Amino acid sequence: MRRIISGKVYDTDTATCIAAENKSLRNFHATTESLYRTQSGKWFLHGKSSGMGKYSVRYTNGWGEGEKLIPMTDAEVIEWA
Repeated sequence: MRRIISGKVYDTDTATCIAAENKSLRNFHATTESLYRTQSGKWFLHGKSSGMGKYSVRYTNGWGEGEKLIPMTDAEVIEWA
């Protein structure tokens, strides 16, 4: 996943995955998160969830799987870990 947030590029394909919480997304409430660090030292979280999870997306007739990239500070990384 690649996003530009506040003029900075965050890309899960080129950044290094530091920690990952890989859960099955077969449960409606399941959420998985992975912590990444870019080559320039920026931290970000890649979150993904099922239809009733933290990152779900609202559709006209219900909720579906969703994902999001979230830039993080050093303090936020420590708190997340």
